[in-house]
Amino acid sequence: MARVKALDRRVYERIAAGEVIERPANVVKELVENSLDAGARKVSTEIRGGGIELIRVRDDGAGMEREDALLAIQRYTTSKLEDLDDLEGLATLGFRGEALASIAAVSKMELVTKTREARTGTRIQVQGGEVISVDEVGATEGTAIEIRDLFYNVPARRRFMKGPGPEGARVTDAVLRLALTRRMVHFIHVVAGREVLNAPLASNLQDRAVAVLGRDVARYMIPIVDPDPDDPVDVSGLTGKPQLARPNKTQLFVSVNGRPVDAPEVSEAVKAAYGEILFRGRWPVAVVEVGVDPARVDVNVHPAKREVLFRDSELVERAVEEAIGSTLVNADLVTETAPRRTDVPLDVGAAPGEAEEDLPSFEPASGEPMTGSIQIDLAGGALEEDRLRAAVDIRPIVGESPGWDDLGHVPSWLVSLRPVGQIMDTYIVCEGEDAMYLIDQHALAERLTYESIKASAAHGRLKQQTVLEPIALHPTESQITRLETRRDALESLGFSFFNADDGTLYVKALPSMLGQKMTQEEVDVLLQDLLEGEASGTVSAKEEVIRSMACHLSIRAGQRLSPKQVVGLLRGMAGSTDPLACVHGRPTAIRVTKGELERMFKRTE
Repeated sequence: MARVKALDRRVYERIAAGEVIERPANVVKELVENSLDAGARKVSTEIRGGGIELIRVRDDGAGMEREDALLAIQRYTTSKLEDLDDLEGLATLGFRGEALASIAAVSKMELVTKTREARTGTRIQVQGGEVISVDEVGATEGTAIEIRDLFYNVPARRRFMKGPGPEGARVTDAVLRLALTRRMVHFIHVVAGREVLNAPLASNLQDRAVAVLGRDVARYMIPIVDPDPDDPVDVSGLTGKPQLARPNKTQLFVSVNGRPVDAPEVSEAVKAAYGEILFRGRWPVAVVEVGVDPARVDVNVHPAKREVLFRDSELVERAVEEAIGSTLVNADLVTETAPRRTDVPLDVGAAPGEAEEDLPSFEPASGEPMTGSIQIDLAGGALEEDRLRAAVDIRPIVGESPGWDDLGHVPSWLVSLRPVGQIMDTYIVCEGEDAMYLIDQHALAERLTYESIKASAAHGRLKQQTVLEPIALHPTESQITRLETRRDALESLGFSFFNADDGTLYVKALPSMLGQKMTQEEVDVLLQDLLEGEASGTVSAKEEVIRSMACHLSIRAGQRLSPKQVVGLLRGMAGSTDPLACVHGRPTAIRVTKGELERMFKRTE
C-alpha cells in the first residue's frame, strides 16, 4: 500500500484552483462578481485568445488598501463573511475568498487597486501563486486585474480548452448574464479588440434587454407580471413570444436574488408555462428574476457558485410557472414578421429580353384552367376587383362575417379580423386594425381538432365504430413493440386490434370520427404513422395518438375552403385554448403591421 503524504503547497493550490476555475469564463465571472460586490458602477472586460492569452477586468468600485490587496490573493480570505451563520443569508455574489487565489495559482496576474481616500494605488504581480512584486503606483479609484497565459503551468487543463471561439463565447455569455442582473451598472465587453457589448445604465429591464439581447429580440419580450406579489417567491423579468424560441436554453437567463445561476427547476417551469404553444423541442427566450428569502436558498452547493439549492423547490417552480403562465394568457402572442433589409433594389418588371410567355401565369378563382396568362394593364387606370383577385389567386369571402358577439371574451385583435380571401389554397388572408393577418388553415384546423378530440376523450364521449372488414397491417418487429407500448392509449380512444398467428395485425374498430371523415387509404396512413412515431419522453402515448389523429383529420394545405369553412375556423380560433400554435408548436397566424408593409413598399424610411 502506498504511503500517504502531504502534497506540496503549489500542487494542492493548482488542484484547488481547478475546482473553482474550469475555464476563462469562470475567471471573468469571478472577477466581475468581485467588481459588483465592490459597488462598481462601470465594469469593462476584455479578452484575447478566448481568454487564454489575456483577460482584463476594470471597475470603478471601492478598491482595496495595500494590506487588503495582499490578503485578497491568499486562500480563504474574504470581507463578506464574519462567521458560519453568515452563510445562511448571503447577499453578495462572491463570498468564499477563493477566486483571486485560485486565478493567481494558474496564471500570470497583475492587480492594480486604489481606494478613494488613498493618494496612490497598489500594484501586485503574481505568477503561479507566487508574489513577484508589490509597488506603489498612480491609479484611479477602483481595481484593474490583468490575467495572462491562463493555465500556463497546468498543461493538462490548457489542452482541455476548446479554442478561442468557443471559449470566448462562454466568456461573453457570462458577461451578458451578469449585465442582465445589474441594470444600474455600465458594462463594456471587448473581444479581440472588437466591442461586442456596450450596455449603459438602464432604468428598466426592457432597455437593458435591448442593449444585451438586441432590439430584434427585445421587441418581442413581454414583462412578467407576478399574479401574487405577496407570496414568498417574487418572480419578475421578461419572457419572449413563442416566435423567439430556440433549440436550446442558451437564451433562457435565470437569476436568483440577483445571482445568475443554472436552475433546472426554474428553466423547466418556464418551459412548462408555455405549454403547447412552443414548437416541440424548443425553449423560450426569457430573462427570469427570482427573489426568495436568502435563508431559503443554498448558494454554496457548487464550487463555482453556478447552481443553487432551494429549500422548497416545488414552491419556486409553482410560482414561476404561474407568473409566466398568467403573463402569456394576457399577452398578445400573435407571431409578427419584420421586413428583411436588403441593399438589392426591387425589380418589379421582367428582365430585359424576357418573353411574355416566360412570366408566371395564374389560375382563376373559378378553378377553370387558363388558356393564357392574364395581362394587367396598369396604364388604363383602376383595375376591376374581380380581375385583380383572379390575377393573384385570392378567393373573395362575400357576405360572411365570423360574428363574435355570442362567443364571450375574444381578444381585441381577433375581434377586428375581417376575412378577405384564401391564397394558394393554404392561407387565409384577413384584415385587422392597421395590420394584415395570414392564417395557416391546416395549422389552425389541427389545433381545433386536437382540442376537440382531447375534450371528448376526457369526458368519455369518443365513440367506436366496428369496421365492416378488418384492416390488415404487416408491421415490423419495432412497430409491434411500439404498438404494445401504446395499445392502452389507442384502445382508450376507440381503436381495437388483434394479432394473427402469421404476424398480421388486424384493426377491428376505429374511433367513429375516423370512419366518417377519412378514406380507407387515409386510415392506413394514419395507422402506419401511429406505429412509426417515436414517443417523446415528455408526452404521453395517449397525447401522441391524439396529436396524430388531429393532424390527419384536419383541413389540409392545398384544400380550397368555402366561405363558411373560413368563418368556422375563425370562430373556432376565438374559442380555442391555445389558438396561436398547432400541436407541433408552429404558428397558426402571422401579423404584418401597417408600418411593416409601408417599410416594405418604401413608403416610410
